[in-house]
Formats: sequence, structure tokens, C-alpha cells
Amino acid sequence: MDEGILPASFAKMASRVATYAYVQDGTNRFLAAFGPTEYHSAAEYLKVVGTPLFPSSIGTEDTARNLGGVRIDQRALDTDPDAERSYHAPRRAMLSAYLEPLDRLTLDGYVYPAIQMPPPDETMPQNGGLSDGPHSATSWVNMIGVPAVVVVGGYYPGGLPFGLEFSARPWKDGELLGYAYSWEQATRHRRPPILVEKGLLPNAP
Repeated sequence: MDEGILPASFAKMASRVATYAYVQDGTNRFLAAFGPTEYHSAAEYLKVVGTPLFPSSIGTEDTARNLGGVRIDQRALDTDPDAERSYHAPRRAMLSAYLEPLDRLTLDGYVYPAIQMPPPDETMPQNGGLSDGPHSATSWVNMIGVPAVVVVGGYYPGGLPFGLEFSARPWKDGELLGYAYSWEQATRHRRPPILVEKGLLPNAP
């Protein structure tokens, strides 16, 4: 791996883009533009449905809103006086670091593993607990707003697929989907899922 292409310092740079304080604002922006007729904000969802949206979409996760003993309250990005320091400036630096190797080496995008460990499947013990993985180190594409798509890269010995993620320059979504389609056509790795009406294990719902 060329150290000049998204080195370890890039991951450190990504950690400085503070997004958690604007989670609910982002959800409200999305719902305002794309929400159903019944609701166009998290507050309207609560009023219509009777329960709040899931915590990670409205910034109410205890583990995330109290990081290192520091309370993180939800704020609006456009009116937060600290947004330039905590979000906009680090994000611009990160996007610049993402684009620099593409420009320098005349590249269209990147290809890298989508997850860090094999995923769970129905043949594993069903103890009612949530999976501890697979973990991803690719959420930075969301922070800088570049398009990304995951394709089947191959298969583990047990038959489960593993993913490769392709990412491209901003606003090159069409080209990126073309790369993904060409990959699928060339490799034939993708297998259409088999839909079932109930779990594959005797005690699974």
C-alpha cells in the first residue's frame, strides 16, 4: 500500500470532523425534503407515530452524547457559532486530502475492504444478543459527502460474501455505479438473495 494514498493520518483527520452534534439536524433536513406526507421532522414523527425515531438518528444515544465525559447537545449546523471550527474546516481539510492522491495520480476513485471482520449468519449461535461486528472503518465517506458503493468482492470459505467498497469524486455517482455494474458483470460474484418467510434455525423467528 502506497503511504501517499490515504495514510494513517487521514483516519486521524477524519476523527476531527465533529458530526454527532448535528445528527438530529441532518435527520430533520432529510425528512423535510424526502419525508412522507405524514411527517417532515423528528418531532412530527414522534407526534404521528407515538414513539421517537431510533436514538442514533436524533442524537439521544447515551454512549455517543457523553464522549470522554463531555456532554454533546444537538445543535443546528447553520446557526451553531462553533460549526466552522468543529465541522466545516476539518471537513474541507479531509476532502482535500481525499482528492489530492486522485489528482496527483490521475485516479477515478478508491477500492478498499468494506468491513474489518466476517459477518454473522444464521448458522451461528442465536443467543438473542446483538452482533459485535462486522465493524467498518469507512464512515468517513459520509463525513465528506463523496459517493460510495459496496460490491461483492468474493466469498469466505463458509460461503458468506465479503464486500469491497468503491468511492469516487464528489458528484460522480453515475460513473461510480457504472464501475460497480462493470465489476459485477466481469466477476459474476453477486448472487441474488433467496427470500424466506421465517428464520433458517428452528428457534429463530
